[in-house]
Amino acid sequence: MDAVASGGTVHVAAGRYAENVVVPRGMTILGPNADKDGCDTGRVAEAILMPATNQPNDGVAGCVVMELQAGHVTVDGLMFDGHNPGLGTGYNMAG
Repeated sequence: MDAVASGGTVHVAAGRYAENVVVPRGMTILGPNADKDGCDTGRVAEAILMPATNQPNDGVAGCVVMELQAGHVTVDGLMFDGHNPGLGTGYNMAG
């Protein structure tokens, strides 16, 4: 996201991405199913975003897969999945 100019567009290819994405400025992020309804029979292979860590929000309850730090951000055609099967069973917040 750092290489994209304000107001620019990022095209995300189909695949599974284990990342905690930070969007620092206004931009458009388009997956392979942009402009398609979730039930559209014409959907193609998904671009799936899932967390890279068990504790992506530094101990605060919740799972941040994409953090928007600016306005004027459009995200379309991606699938967000809060479960990453490559990670362990979770994080014990009680210590």
